[in-house]
Amino acid sequence: MKKHFLLLNFLFSLVSVVCAQEITGKWQFNSITNIQGDTLIKVAKSDFMEIKSDGTFHYELKSKSNLIAKGTWENANNFLCYTYTTPTDTTRCYTIGINKNELILNEGNVNFSFIKAL
Repeated sequence: MKKHFLLLNFLFSLVSVVCAQEITGKWQFNSITNIQGDTLIKVAKSDFMEIKSDGTFHYELKSKSNLIAKGTWENANNFLCYTYTTPTDTTRCYTIGINKNELILNEGNVNFSFIKAL
């Protein structure tokens, strides 16, 4: 557990000013876990998130009752904030951890891990 915590802290420290450019693109869900590394939701190979340079996002989680979400995004102070228009009108902010082709979004006790799609 201590190793996971140290790894996450390291990844979060890698966020830079150019993070907005690095996070744009299509990302495949890799895992959804708690901070201890336990799987919370199994992801399907078809599950993805797209962060567009026009400030919009879209993701699909077939493994979670075919969830489709979309809205706008903003990168501020090492947080990626999503303002959802679908499925509900809300704003959620995630701590960003990025290392080359791996992206981790953390919200509280939940880590959303992604691999950059080619």
